[in-house]
Amino acid sequence: VWDPIPEPWVTLGALAASTTRLQLGTLVTPVTFRAPGVTAKAAATLSALTGGRAFVGVGAGWWEREHAAYGLGFPSARARLDALEVGIETMNALWAPGTKPYAGQRVSLPETTSYPRPVGEIPVIVGGGGHRTLRIAARLGDGCNVPSDEVGLAKMVRYLALVGQAGRDPGSVHATVLD
Repeated sequence: VWDPIPEPWVTLGALAASTTRLQLGTLVTPVTFRAPGVTAKAAATLSALTGGRAFVGVGAGWWEREHAAYGLGFPSARARLDALEVGIETMNALWAPGTKPYAGQRVSLPETTSYPRPVGEIPVIVGGGGHRTLRIAARLGDGCNVPSDEVGLAKMVRYLALVGQAGRDPGSVHATVLD
């Protein structure tokens, strides 16, 4: 239940100093654990430190017991999935070039001040396999992470179909499995 999994962004910073080829990121950080602006800043810093080898894995969060252990609230599934959409939009707004106001579909920011800027694009991998999660990943994410069992692989096929339905090229997204 409590594997010794270190805090990811601290660990990724240490790993950035010891490798020059690996892509580094999280699979996956619940959006309920930290504000999306803080995650955007951490990811942009990791991108700058690694010359653009960062990615961000995010999900809606699922384990109420872990939230309680960290003193965090555990909103309803709907609220967590809403937060996932807001989080992805916020991160992408903060990673965009320039410093300007941002008014999007779910988020308004007075300015997009987040430095350092990432080196290139930071892929956002959405973890989870629920129907709404797959739709969010297909519309807003750059990839999806599901378990490697038969059920998870069926969800990956569904995700790729949703990417196509969203008018995106399924060949342009990342498909990863948790194994």
